[in-house]
Amino acid sequence: MTGRAKPALLVTALISLLGGIGGALTAIVLTYLGNRIAGAIYAPSVVVYRWNIGIFATLGMVFGPILAWTMLRNVPLWRTMAEPALAGLAGTLIAFVFAPVLFPILAPGAILLSAWRLQRVYRRRNALGVGPSRLKG
Repeated sequence: MTGRAKPALLVTALISLLGGIGGALTAIVLTYLGNRIAGAIYAPSVVVYRWNIGIFATLGMVFGPILAWTMLRNVPLWRTMAEPALAGLAGTLIAFVFAPVLFPILAPGAILLSAWRLQRVYRRRNALGVGPSRLKG
């Protein structure tokens, strides 16, 4: 393994771990809130929580590093994790309250919009301070 590959692999593993944890916590919150908003009489069972945690943690572990390395390379790590997760949570809550049918569009759309915004704010600029830098650095 080359000198630069090892730190990149460690950062990728950290992003994947944090994405999985964020996905699991999001699943817990969304399962609870979805049940409350839907007006269900009974609380969701442990099986429902485990299923949702498994799905959301897997999605966070797989897509967290992809999103971070493709769109968010120049963004501080904590913002890479926190802002898209909070945007996804907000998009989900808006969908649950106003239009549950739009959940598959609003939640991922909010995450991607947040990542795009971070990419625009933290993009590298050239020596004149205009536009993205094409220089290696």
